[in-house]
Amino acid sequence: MYSTLRYTLESNGTTYENDSINASLLVELITNLELQEYVVLAPSELVKGKYVYAGCCA
Repeated sequence: MYSTLRYTLESNGTTYENDSINASLLVELITNLELQEYVVLAPSELVKGKYVYAGCCA
């Protein structure tokens, strides 16, 4: 069903594609959250039946 699901992460105008998103990038963004204007993690297709939390910083 979601075998081709990919993600795009965008933060402060920089976009990371699926292959560039890894644990160290996520840790860096979360650790320095006060420096980020926004962080958006978007799936390539709608994931039905899942809870989506939309939060904001600053």
